[in-house]
Amino acid sequence: MNPEKQRRTILEACGWTAKEDKDGLWRAVDPSGNMSYTLWVSEMNVWSAGMPDVLEDLNAMHEAEKTLTDKAHEEFRLNLYEVLGDDSRLIVSSTAAQRAEAFLLTIGKWEEGK
Repeated sequence: MNPEKQRRTILEACGWTAKEDKDGLWRAVDPSGNMSYTLWVSEMNVWSAGMPDVLEDLNAMHEAEKTLTDKAHEEFRLNLYEVLGDDSRLIVSSTAAQRAEAFLLTIGKWEEGK
């Protein structure tokens, strides 16, 4: 699963959407309905400028994790252990990208090898 698809899938799962404004520009709409982020190159399929970077920013990934139910959070922890493999003792030091993969596994959206 390429990084752009990972970001978009996580943001969509957290309530982000994209909408065309009155000027024909595509804008990201955050979960509260704020439409202040213009999408790069004004294309709906490219999410970047102004969007939370859940693959690089632990704070953004923690916000995504807050959207999980208690039951899903338990599954997330198990998936994170699996992602870490032999390094599972270092769960507290896991990267945003590792947590993103575990999140996508938890919500059933991870695509292996894509």
